[in-house]
Amino acid sequence: MRGVGVTRRQVVDLPEVRPPVTALTAYAASYQHIPVTRATRLPADLLGPPVSTGRVAGVLSSIAAELDEFGILVNQGGTDGAGDAIR
Repeated sequence: MRGVGVTRRQVVDLPEVRPPVTALTAYAASYQHIPVTRATRLPADLLGPPVSTGRVAGVLSSIAAELDEFGILVNQGGTDGAGDAIR
């Protein structure tokens, strides 16, 4: 008889899969124009883990800083890493 007295067990720990909740929140706040306080509730409502408003503000600041150089290149008619013109 199959299954009598048999206990199945997981013998290998699976890696924890953590969705990019900070990226989701930053997207909601910047692209969708949702206020940061409300945007932080989105991952908590959908996925469970909360994100603080300070974390999102920090991520938005770092994203903006990274885009500053790109904006300058675009305004000057620069090229991307492959040598193609940015338009």
